[in-house]
Amino acid sequence: MATAPILGSQVDSRPATLAYLTEIARAADRRGYHGVLVPCGKACEEPYIVSAALIAATERLRFLVATRPSSMTPTFAARLAAGLDRLSGGRFYLNVVAGGDAAELAGDGVFLDHDARMPRRPSSSRCGSGFWPARPSILPAAT
Repeated sequence: MATAPILGSQVDSRPATLAYLTEIARAADRRGYHGVLVPCGKACEEPYIVSAALIAATERLRFLVATRPSSMTPTFAARLAAGLDRLSGGRFYLNVVAGGDAAELAGDGVFLDHDARMPRRPSSSRCGSGFWPARPSILPAAT
C-alpha cells in the first residue's frame, strides 16, 4: 500500500523548486488570496530570497516572511524587508519569530531557552519600525 506524504517533512514530498513555488504563488494570486506565509527553517529555502522571486511573479499576493532575530542583525533584516516592501509596492510583511527547534537554533548559534529569547523580539521590531514609520504591520509573532 502506498503511503501519503507526511506534512512538514521531506518524506514523499515534492521538491520546492522555484518553478513549483511560482506555480503555487500565481494560483493563489489568481484566486484572490490575500497573502502567504514564507517560512524559515532548515527545511526551507531562505525566505527573503523566495519572496523576492515570487513578488516578481505575482500582482496582488502579499508575502509574510518568517524571520528569526538570531539569523541576522535587526538592521540587516529591516533593510531587506524595506527593500522588498518598496519593490513589491507594499506587499511585504515581516513575522519576527524567536522560537523554533532547539537543535536548529543551536545551529544558528542560539543556545538560549524560550524565555531568554523573547527579549530579542522587541528590539528587532523597533529597528524595523524606523524603516516603516507609517506602517505598524511589522509586529513580533506570538511564540
